[in-house]
Amino acid sequence: LTETAPVTNWTLPECERRGTVGQPLPGVEQIIVGEDGQRHGPGVDGEIRIRGGNVMAGYFKQPEATAAVFDEMGYFRTGDMGRMDDEGFLSITGRIKEMLIISGENVFPREMEEVLNRHPSISDAAVIGQQDPSRGEVPVAFIELIDGAEIDPSEVRKFCREVLPPFKVPREIRVLDALPRNPTGKIQRRALIPMLEQSGREDV
Repeated sequence: LTETAPVTNWTLPECERRGTVGQPLPGVEQIIVGEDGQRHGPGVDGEIRIRGGNVMAGYFKQPEATAAVFDEMGYFRTGDMGRMDDEGFLSITGRIKEMLIISGENVFPREMEEVLNRHPSISDAAVIGQQDPSRGEVPVAFIELIDGAEIDPSEVRKFCREVLPPFKVPREIRVLDALPRNPTGKIQRRALIPMLEQSGREDV
């Protein structure tokens, strides 16, 4: 994060935990906070909040924006979701703004994307939500294939079902020549939203 100057965590060679971004840097405090504002213990998802000398003092000449991103204890609200283990190793699980609500469950695209990206024919994937009258939202996956690869959408959904619970399996799999990205290479999920109304639906 630019607001945190920008490094917050590290992994030392002699102290590594696969699947995490490591422990906080010296002088950096991290907590996980739930939707109710209560601090969570190890292994529970919530918003990652950070406090320390690396955190900005505020946005230049924007007092209201500054107030909105700091809580009453002075922790910066990152907008990222994550969990910590009992030794302080942090796992990032998604972005609050990207969260889907499927049949009353909070679901983050990152979990589904990581499964899709393990498929041998898929180069990269992005998942967004589509409004659904019975489930609130359903996940739709847009994928970019490895050069020369071909896939059957039903086979990809079967691949997902081996790992994910049914409500997290993408209802649709759509193949794109290239996923939309910004100049730094980050996938732009907002650019995928207009494509939801296009044809090519593959229902489960």
